[in-house]
Amino acid sequence: MPKSITQRQIAAKLGLSPAAVSKAFRNSSDLSDKTRARILEAAARLGYRLPSGRAVMAATGHTATAETPARFIGIFYCQGPPLKEPREQQPQHGSVLYLDGLSEAAPWFNASLVIHRVSDLSTDILDPAKQPPAFRDGLLAGLVLIYRFEPRVVTELAARFPCVTLTHFVSGARCDHVDSDHIGGMSKLVEHLHGLGHRRIGYLGGQRPFAYDEARFGSYARAMARLGLAFEPSMLANVFEHDADMRSVSDRAMAAIERGVTAWCCVSDGVARSLWRCLRERGIRVPEDVSITGFDANQPWPDEQRITTVAAPFRDMGVEAVRTLLRRIEHPETPPRQILIDCALEIGVSTGPARREAGGGRR
Repeated sequence: MPKSITQRQIAAKLGLSPAAVSKAFRNSSDLSDKTRARILEAAARLGYRLPSGRAVMAATGHTATAETPARFIGIFYCQGPPLKEPREQQPQHGSVLYLDGLSEAAPWFNASLVIHRVSDLSTDILDPAKQPPAFRDGLLAGLVLIYRFEPRVVTELAARFPCVTLTHFVSGARCDHVDSDHIGGMSKLVEHLHGLGHRRIGYLGGQRPFAYDEARFGSYARAMARLGLAFEPSMLANVFEHDADMRSVSDRAMAAIERGVTAWCCVSDGVARSLWRCLRERGIRVPEDVSITGFDANQPWPDEQRITTVAAPFRDMGVEAVRTLLRRIEHPETPPRQILIDCALEIGVSTGPARREAGGGRR
């Protein structure tokens, strides 16, 4: 197993001091944005991962002191309108892990969390009659917004309060965003399939217009282009429409498989599992006939049902959201930032070598 990359090694590689590298990971205002970006890019390229939880806070010195004021932070969660097909709706295991990270980090900053589930209509949070009292009475120092809030809601809240969004990025809103690294994660999945001999790899999106749907599809297209693999509209499903039911989606998947597609990258584990079930009902074997990958690793499954996926760092994202929000509260003038955290590849039983008789053969 390769040895872990250290901040000192990153510093040596870039000809910088270890202190400068440490400042980059602490989002210190003493460092220029250009230098910070250079350090973070090199760290990602070298495979460096920040330790999570208490180790991060101890290493960065970002813990409460006797002078740190007590604060209340709002944790607002909005899943959005219900899916047309409830069978695809998975229990929000990721949400629990977000809360693990948020709750773990809050005491280190002398912060208390006020957790509130917003109705499916996110605009309700703008209605004082539907707001939690601590929010309505102005007791919250800042907000962490989890999942899908309407862009105008995020923009309005961010204009009034320090805000951090988790999962759903809103362009133009003056708030920071913490998320998993969609580009790196999807690249790992496409590269894994490519290494198994797959050359015609399709993509299946979700039923909601989440920002991560767009980010993961864009990352898929980027990875395919980098590997010199062609893709066409017939290899895509639920990318632009976001409303097709799984029956029609599986019809398109079957047609693509007959035209030589040997693998599918899916936007999430839930979508991947639905596709697996639909294909199995039609006599398609996974992975013997077609391989399937997910994204998130947000559900525990028996070993014989494990999907090849990448694990979204939910707990680390929760920790980072608190740290980023407190920095936003203390430095409201800094430009909005996006913090993307690496996803680890988890190989399950849903991927295998490309079938030899597939159209287009192997490269």
